[in-house]
Parts: sequence; structure tokens; C-alpha cells
Amino acid sequence: MSKKVYVIIGAGAGGLVIAKGLIRAKKQVIVIEKGAFGGDCTNFGCIPSKTLIASAKVAHNISNAENFGLEGIKSNFSADLALEQVRQMIQRFKATEDVDALKELGIQTIQGHARFLDPHTLDVEKEDGSKEQIKADKIIIACGSSPIVPSIEGLDEDSFLTNETIFDLKTVPKELVILGGGPIGCELAQAYQRLGSSVTILHKHGQLFEKSSSRVSPIILETFKKEGIKVIFNANLKKIEKGFRKHVLVYEDNITMQERTLHCDKLLIAIGRRPNVADLDLEKAGIQYSDKGIYIDEYGRTNMPHVLSCGDVTGRPFFTHLAENRARGILVNLLLPFGIKKKLQILQPIPRVTYTDPEVASIGLHPDRAKEVFGEKRIASYYVPLSEVDRAICERREEGFIEITTRRWSSQLIGATIVAPRAGEMLMQISTAMQSKIPLRKFTNLIHPYPVFNLGIRKAADMWLMTTIFGRKL
Repeated sequence: MSKKVYVIIGAGAGGLVIAKGLIRAKKQVIVIEKGAFGGDCTNFGCIPSKTLIASAKVAHNISNAENFGLEGIKSNFSADLALEQVRQMIQRFKATEDVDALKELGIQTIQGHARFLDPHTLDVEKEDGSKEQIKADKIIIACGSSPIVPSIEGLDEDSFLTNETIFDLKTVPKELVILGGGPIGCELAQAYQRLGSSVTILHKHGQLFEKSSSRVSPIILETFKKEGIKVIFNANLKKIEKGFRKHVLVYEDNITMQERTLHCDKLLIAIGRRPNVADLDLEKAGIQYSDKGIYIDEYGRTNMPHVLSCGDVTGRPFFTHLAENRARGILVNLLLPFGIKKKLQILQPIPRVTYTDPEVASIGLHPDRAKEVFGEKRIASYYVPLSEVDRAICERREEGFIEITTRRWSSQLIGATIVAPRAGEMLMQISTAMQSKIPLRKFTNLIHPYPVFNLGIRKAADMWLMTTIFGRKL
């Protein structure tokens, strides 16, 4: 009896988790990838951006050394080598995810574009133009998402960058305009400004972080302003004209309806991403989907039970950690005996982090949203500015805050927002408590090493007892 054939479309975060798990279970695995092995996170997202952010933070600290009592440190520098280090870091991570690494594990790989011919058959067009048909018992679609590129007059491949091309730059641009003030736009705006660019963000909305706590946007905007980043709100890019060695951007103010112009060396498009559902010929397999992603059930199955899917291709939110989490669930379901299945329902709220400096980390509901869901009298929120956290004071990082939302009397956690250095790591204390149903009041007895930023969380817990129960101000 021949082995079942498991075919995975996409060698990114989700696909590789499943492929490596299946091969350890002695299954026959074929991974098909039309782009770069390792997926978006390794090649165009998390790894290169955080490497760049690390270099930018060093440059920023050197430039502000006098704030820490260090005189005579020069801040003139060239950051072009930092861009090369980004590419070196990508290669370091890819070494464990490329074709050779997967082959060593026993995973068969095909570089090419897969399309469905029928529910069990894929037609793969390889890089050299040849084609191969593959029959599969189980198919996992994990082919990710791609940057959204709007239809704008004068916009062509030579006139803009996306997160998939900006890390190919050999030199830091003098003037960089970023279309979009979301996580990608904000992170790269600050990084490139700190590395020597003059950065302007064109944002169609009236504030940054519009879906977060209302306290977030003013802090990040003030930080950007101090660092020289210009943010233009309510802006609609209308067309691009090419000048001598520069782009001329014509945008419309959505409030006044007046047209204005900007000049830049490089334009980064960062307005969002869309699932890679096109060009798979899903209709031929009878798989249901929309432009928002492939439809899956609580076990990760499409409407065709032998075809499963995870990651960005199934729709928002587009998080690597969510793709990996659901991939682990699918892997378990593929390996468990018939009739035993693990639900992929995410019972815990999903943590979200934007890696600006300070970082913006959140989980669950912010106070305004919690009031809408539960009613104002049934929730309580506790706000601790970093100016009251000793470690933040010592590090001259008083601009952020910790805001925790709970059910009023039980102090059961509903959500939290943290704006601070390493806020993502701080958030996991809240995430763990939410998953384990530990109420905020329990934190009052938790011993924190002194001084750490997380002491702000204990301060919030103290506020539950004093302000909610006893009605006193701290």
C-alpha cells in the first residue's frame, strides 16, 4: 500500500510548520513554492524589518547620547551597510528554510506556480517553463498574502516600492514618502528616518492607530514629530509625475479637497495586504473563497474536506504567530486518528504588536470598545503612565503608558494596551493571565523584580483594590 501524498502550497510560516511535522511523522511531503522559500516573514517582513529597526535604534541612541550625559559622541554616520546587514540576516534565517535544508529533512520541493486541475490534482508551472501534474491525497493551501497596490495615475513598477522590494535598496533614500500609516508604514518610517532619510507619511485617515486605544495615536505622533517624521492625514494620492531624479506626488486633502504636491526619491506603498487567492484556479477544485480569503471551518478544512488552509490566504488578521498557531492545529488534525479532531478556534485573544519605538502592544478590547460590548457600568479601566514607573524614569522613557481593562468587580481581564519599550514582551504577562483566567487583582501579590517596566501592571492591579473597591484615589 503506497503512502498518502501530502502537498503543501506555500513555504512560509504556516506551510513549513506542517511540512516539518509531517515529515517527522514519516509522511510523504511535497512543498510547492512559487516565490522565496521562508515566506513573507523571513524575506520581506518580520526578520528584515526588525533587523533594520535594531540598527535604527542604535543610530537614534547615538544621536541622542547627550540626553544620557554622554558628550562628544559624533552622530554623523552612513547607514548603507545597515541595509546590507538586513540582507545578510535574511540569508541566515533562510538557511534553515531553503530548498537544500528541506531536502535534507526529506521534504520534496518544487519551485513553481501551482494551480488546481481538479480536487486532487495540481498543475505546477516550474521556473524553467516546464509543467508537472501532481496527485495528492491531502492538500494544504498556505500561500500567504501580497501587498495591495492601488490604481493611481503614473504608478508603475519603476515608481514605487513595497515591503517586498524596499529591503533590496543599496542606499538609504534622502527623501522617502510612505503611502499608508499602518504598522508597516509606521515601523519603516521611523527606521528610515533614524537612518538618515527625510520621511513623510501620507495617511488617508485622520489619526494613526485608529482601531487602538485613543491614547496611542497622540504619543506616537508626538514621537514622530520630535524625530522629524512628517505625517499628512486625510491624504488621497491622486497621481505620480516623474521629475529629474525625483517623483512628484500629487495628493488631495480629503477635508479641503485641495491638491498639493510632494517630492521624493522613493515611494513606499504600505496600504495593506490581500490574500493570494488569485491564480490558484480554486474553482476547478470546487473550493469556496472570496477576495477576503479561503473559507475554512473550525478544523482548518475548506468545503472540500481533504483540502485544508491556514495563514494569510484565509484572511485577516495577517499575523505570523496566528499562521503558525493554526498550522500546528492542522498538523495535529492530519496526524490524529480518524474521528478525533482539534478545533482551531482561537480561545485566547490574539496579541498585536507594532514595533515602533516605543512599541504599541495590545490584546483584547480597549476601554471604549469594551464599554460598547459590556456596558459602561460593568467594566473598569486602569491607566498607569510610564512617568510613574521607576524603570521608565531611569531610562528616560516616560512617554508611554499601560492601560488595562477588566470586568469591574471580578477584575477579570478584558484587554490591555501598552505603549513602551519592549511592550510586546510586557504584554505576554497579560496574555498568559487572560488565557489562564487569572484576574487582575491576583497581580497585587505577585513579586516583580525591582525595577522592571512590568511593575506598571502591578500598579494597575493596586488601582482595582483602591479605586474600584474602596473608591479612593491613589
